[in-house]
Order: sequence, then C-alpha cells, then structure tokens
Amino acid sequence: MKTIWKVIIAVIIIIVLIVIGFIIYINTAFISKEEAQNIVIRDINQNANDIYFESTELEIDEGQYDISVYYNNTEYEYKLDAKNGRIIYTDYVNSNNQNNTQNNQGTNNQSDNQTNNQTNNQTPSITLEEAKKIAFDHAKVTEQDINLKKAHSEMDDGQMVYEFEFIYNNKEYDYKINANNGNIISFEQDGHR
Repeated sequence: MKTIWKVIIAVIIIIVLIVIGFIIYINTAFISKEEAQNIVIRDINQNANDIYFESTELEIDEGQYDISVYYNNTEYEYKLDAKNGRIIYTDYVNSNNQNNTQNNQGTNNQSDNQTNNQTNNQTPSITLEEAKKIAFDHAKVTEQDINLKKAHSEMDDGQMVYEFEFIYNNKEYDYKINANNGNIISFEQDGHR
C-alpha cells in the first residue's frame, strides 16, 4: 500500500514540475499581455483612456496575441508576434502616421514586408472619415442619425478598402469603398443590393 502512495506522490510531483516549467516558459518566451496592449496603444497613437481592449488572447500554438480593441466607437483587430511584439496584422489604419507607412514600404526584406502590418502596404488616397462621408451621403444619412457597427480598412484582392456597417431606421447598411479613389465597390441594405 505504501508503494502505491509513493507512486501517486511521484506522479503528482512530476505533473506539478511540468506545469511550473510550462508557466516559466510562457513568462520568459513571450511578451506579457500588458506589453502587447502597450504596443497596440503606441500603434494607435492616441490616449490610452480612449482605447478599450475587448480581448487579448495568447495563442500559444500560433505564437501570437489576438487582440480586439475598440477605439473611436470602432472595433479593430490586431495580431502580434508573441515573442518580439511585432505587429503581424491589423485592420487599423493610422492616417496621421505617414512615417510608419513609408518605413514599411522602404524595407528591403520582402518576407518582413509581407508579415508587417498588412494595411500599411498601401497608403490610402482618402481617409476613413472621407470614406464614411461617401457612404453616409449615398445613404442620405448623417453620422448622428445612425448606429455605426463597423468602420475599418482591410486588404481585399490586393487593394485597400474601407468597410462600413450601420443601422438606420431599423435597416442595416453595408458599404465597401475603394480607399484609393472613393468609389463604392459594394452596397447592401437589409440584404438587398
């Protein structure tokens, strides 16, 4: 009977050591959640009190942080390399920070260019606010009239576009606008084009 207890205690000790080793590995191999959030705050380049983090999750198997953040009533997505904090992807475009865009375009290492902030590979000709105005003018609404659900940029078939989703008079509107020329690529109202 004493032998069984010794085996059980040995197994428990081994499990505890494995768990402790795993925790130490995560704490030393990856940046902390707070460091990841600070990188996002620096990228958005606004007051931290104006930014709300909905979720910050460490995906250990992918070696990255998946972060959902709200800024200016819009949800944005970030993916950060969990080891060095480099931004792998974001749908946030900081139109006030032209230096970052130019620095990303001037990088000689093509693999770095492909994994850097994907939306910064192209500089939009129109801002998010200008694209919003195009959508609102087309829908014959003002920003005060609507409930804005989504407003962000993303790459779509190699070109940067702005996507908007809003509610007006109990109807849902979806817009996709070309970020280079302001043309409406697609428009839906309550599922009807």
